[in-house]
Amino acid sequence: MLGFFVIVLGTMISISASLVSRRFHVLGLSLLCHSLFIYHWFINGEMTALYMTIAAFTGTFIQLATPDKYLTLTMPIRLLFVVLLGAVCFKISYVNPADILAFFAFLNSRLSETFRKGINIQIGYLFSSVLWLSFTLSGGDIITISSFAILFIAQITALSYKLGFSDKILKLVAINIKNPI
Repeated sequence: MLGFFVIVLGTMISISASLVSRRFHVLGLSLLCHSLFIYHWFINGEMTALYMTIAAFTGTFIQLATPDKYLTLTMPIRLLFVVLLGAVCFKISYVNPADILAFFAFLNSRLSETFRKGINIQIGYLFSSVLWLSFTLSGGDIITISSFAILFIAQITALSYKLGFSDKILKLVAINIKNPI
């Protein structure tokens, strides 16, 4: 029961990260989400996902702790350290080919966290969510699959509002209701 609560809370926090706009808030909520998913992957015995999430937690913490004025200067060092950490974690925990999806999701998220704008980070997280969803589909845990599917839908919805696509879609629907084909 606690595992279910943790995955639901982690999903809600991930959705919250897609609703905020500042880099600091996106990364802070992601850090909290990583800590919950570390517990989730641990109790489910998903070692590759666990190690990738621990490496992601470390990378997000480093990104969050780096002052804005040093982001550009220290980016290569931060990125190299986290990618090497992720590669070591992947090498230790690799079991089957689906684990590559978790590794690429990790890499994509770390690259997107180097952006200064929160919206760019969220777009990168969207692509990582697709990879994590694909990874969880290979595992077959229905709760985790549902969690990542809900997260993906919420991220698409939030980004469509932020990028102004929702207004265009609503106008198109309104025109078609007034003038049916």
